[in-house]
Amino acid sequence: MDSILDMIEASATRMTLYKVKVASMEIIEQAKILNNAIKKVKHIVYAMRDMKNEKMILAKCMEINTLENEGDIVMRMTISHLVECEEDPIELIKWKDIYERIEDAIDICEDVSNIVEGIVLKYG
Repeated sequence: MDSILDMIEASATRMTLYKVKVASMEIIEQAKILNNAIKKVKHIVYAMRDMKNEKMILAKCMEINTLENEGDIVMRMTISHLVECEEDPIELIKWKDIYERIEDAIDICEDVSNIVEGIVLKYG
């Protein structure tokens, strides 16, 4: 789970280093997906204390997977739009880097979910 925070920090650091003045709508959408995934990760990790919550944990794991798929869709559309519309190659590289870091954080949420799901299925 430390990796999730590392990716969030990497995204924020890049936004500062690249002197981003205004967050794009795509970044905001990705951040919302990430925030929802993190909330669900928190729920499943805490719920593991009591394996009686097996169905809820597995349902939340599925929700995290769905959020990760949504994040992939937003990422693909964003990169496609960026390549089509951004005329400055340096800006394109900056934004692509930021978007990828946020997507990496969402992917790590899914990784945590997959590990928890495996534990629940094995021991639940």
